[in-house]
Amino acid sequence: MPELILWKTHHINRLKKDIDTLFDRFCGEYGIQSAHRVIKRMPSFELTDTGPSLILLAVLPDVDPDDIVLSITGDLLTVKGNIHREIIDERENYYTTQDTFTRTIKIPYRIEVDAVNAVYENGILKVVMPRTPPEKTKIIKIRKIKR
Repeated sequence: MPELILWKTHHINRLKKDIDTLFDRFCGEYGIQSAHRVIKRMPSFELTDTGPSLILLAVLPDVDPDDIVLSITGDLLTVKGNIHREIIDERENYYTTQDTFTRTIKIPYRIEVDAVNAVYENGILKVVMPRTPPEKTKIIKIRKIKR
């Protein structure tokens, strides 16, 4: 049975490569980029719930920290930035590219906006968002009015 799985995996990978090549050729003829190449250039984001806080890790190796804009509106966290890349291709041609990205993530619970902390180090943006303490339930005593 493992031979069957290996055979399927090999053929599926070859089919995927053929489809990617087909899209690259088609898109290249019309001067547009294929979607899988655009997705590969998008920064990756990971959101982790640690209990007392929510932590966002964003891998942004080609982004200057001065070019990152981080904002929180309601329950949405938005990260915007510019990606600068210097590329040397196989023919020793050198060129630079600049792309912009915007990523908006829904925050699953209320956070203390004034206590949010963001640090950029070695190409990784770390945003720590502390959870607001749960609201206390207040029991209201009902007065009885006699007439």
